[in-house]
Amino acid sequence: MLVTALLVVLAVASFAIVPPSNTLKSCMSLLLLASRYNCITRLAVSGLNASMCANEQGRYADSCYAQIAEKTDQSATCASIANGSARSMCITFIARAQNNSGLCQQANEPYASACTETVALRFGNLTLCSQIKNSTDSAVCYSVLNTRSAVSFKSPAYCRNVSNTTNRNVTLLVIQNLNSGLNASSLSSNFSFTGSLAFLPSISYTPRDICYTDLASIRQNYSLCNSVSAGTARVLCGIGANATVNSSTANLTSLEKSCNNLGSYAQECIQSAILSQAVKTQNATMCTQLGSALKVDCYSLLASTYSNATYCSNISNASEKNSCISGAGGSS
Repeated sequence: MLVTALLVVLAVASFAIVPPSNTLKSCMSLLLLASRYNCITRLAVSGLNASMCANEQGRYADSCYAQIAEKTDQSATCASIANGSARSMCITFIARAQNNSGLCQQANEPYASACTETVALRFGNLTLCSQIKNSTDSAVCYSVLNTRSAVSFKSPAYCRNVSNTTNRNVTLLVIQNLNSGLNASSLSSNFSFTGSLAFLPSISYTPRDICYTDLASIRQNYSLCNSVSAGTARVLCGIGANATVNSSTANLTSLEKSCNNLGSYAQECIQSAILSQAVKTQNATMCTQLGSALKVDCYSLLASTYSNATYCSNISNASEKNSCISGAGGSS
């Protein structure tokens, strides 16, 4: 009798977790809510049937709609998502896939601006930058596309159109976007070094400085460093240009050798060189040689550059880890 009762309990428990067949009815019969909703989502996504998602609630329903929208490339499905942030992210995904910035107007700010920026950067559409309402996103958009043009055409004229703001956040966002995306391969092999200089906390860099510094390295032209605004940044620009003379690539040894001639700036320069080579060679182990703040920047740059959120697992701070994952194009 006891054995029979136990078998009945086990059968009920099994039925509550695993559906007997792939039907909506079988999913609805599951006792555990999470199991029921996950079952419905699998069924809805496999059959691309968004109407099934209505049988779920909260984030489960939103996730169900989002997955189907991404698979079918239909922004109309995003409209069924209740959470405003999740709905806007869904719309951004479709807009980016379709190169359709018009869809971004269906999202709320600041997501609408971020959506337009995403489309502009992916397809190199400079005219879209003027449609971005958020000032930070607009500055990043203009700066990234003009820097890409400066690098592609080896012309400093484009650098003059890059933002000269001293807002550190804008500068770091420009670097992040330059180091990733479809046009990343057009950047110089030494860009990760010149870009990483801006992560040094004691040095002030503007997006325009990054443009001139990278161009100086590509053209091996020290005179372009004179257009860099800050004194220390100008000296480090020369290091970046010098490191690429007679070499198509700059390795850590050559960068450190150049850095050692900088006197009081040598250690900062070496830290930047390590950061750049870690990103360039996809070597996360090198990040451990950096100070705590630069270490986080190192893992975050690896994640965003190679769209690989696994690098973020090395970050202990929850907020910084989530920011890293978001930058890699994932979700926390």
